[in-house]
Amino acid sequence: MGHNHHQSPYEAGEPKRSCSCGGGSVEDARAMGCVFDILASAWLPPWCRDSELTHEFNHAGPGADGEWTFYKDTDGNETMSLDEVGELGNHPGQPWFSTYEWHVLHCVYNWRKMFRARTLGTILEPYYDHEMHIIHCGEMFLYNSFPQAIITGSGVTTTADHVPYTKEHDN
Repeated sequence: MGHNHHQSPYEAGEPKRSCSCGGGSVEDARAMGCVFDILASAWLPPWCRDSELTHEFNHAGPGADGEWTFYKDTDGNETMSLDEVGELGNHPGQPWFSTYEWHVLHCVYNWRKMFRARTLGTILEPYYDHEMHIIHCGEMFLYNSFPQAIITGSGVTTTADHVPYTKEHDN
């Protein structure tokens, strides 16, 4: 898999940019140039995205063309499209669900995103750029659930600068 080197999205000495898309509606986020990124379960501006890595993640699942399946509940009774998950940014607190396998790869790809940010000049959103997320991911690796078990629940945010946990979190 090729790795493109991009120019830093901000000049040296310029303060780090926010990864927030305003905290309003999905339409507001789009107007700010933000895109829904399932790896972050958030609407992110360009300097907080690694589009190549997110594309790879979006095709690392068990479905056709490596797609992931998203659900409206933990029973898996009703599926959701990626676009429908993104629209949950209009409904803070309303969760979507996925599998243990999705959760483990979310952790791996976030670590890759953190590593790649050093050369790409991107910013890992504070929502995941936190030691507690790494600790949480380590616990998920040890959990060792059935890969297709629907155990992961998350919301969608337009305010990825917010760190939602101090000791534990759902994603």
